[in-house]
This record gives sequence, structure tokens and C-alpha cells, in this order.
Amino acid sequence: MSSVRVRRLSQQRLPLTITLEPSKFAFVEACARERRFKSVDDFFDAALAIFRNHVEALNAYIEIEESKGASFEEILRSAQCEIVFTRQEEEEEEER
Repeated sequence: MSSVRVRRLSQQRLPLTITLEPSKFAFVEACARERRFKSVDDFFDAALAIFRNHVEALNAYIEIEESKGASFEEILRSAQCEIVFTRQEEEEEEER
């Protein structure tokens, strides 16, 4: 059997179900009420973008450490991750 691939436009939305603990749901709701994001969708888009950057950075770190001879398991045991937020240079200039 061959599978059929469907091309989707980049703007097309896909259904996604996310289950949150009550405390985390309350945080999302608070962000929406305080209009920190234009919509809950924007909030999750931002969260996914941050997670994507985190995974890319972790993959780069793993590649560097493997080239030094460390095993995948050793690398993950010793990895300490943090998230750093930065702004685009244009935004910084506008604020000045």
C-alpha cells in the first residue's frame, strides 16, 4: 500500500489536543486574560517556537559532545538546559 501525502499551506491549521494540569491551564488562561498574547493560539505558537529552539540547541550540543567521544546516555545525564529569551535588534532600536 502506498501512502498519500497531502500538501498543506503553511497558514493552514491542524487540529491539536493538549491536555494540561489545572495549574498550567490557569497560567494559560491568565496570559489570555492579561492579553500577553493576541490569542491562545499565539501563546502555543510561541511555546512551540521556544521548544523547537531548545531541541535544536540540544541536538547541536549532543553532536559536539559525541565528537569528543561521549556516549548519548552520558551527554543526556550531564546536560543542564535553560531557556534564554532574546529580542530582535530592530525591536531594541525602536524602544530607544
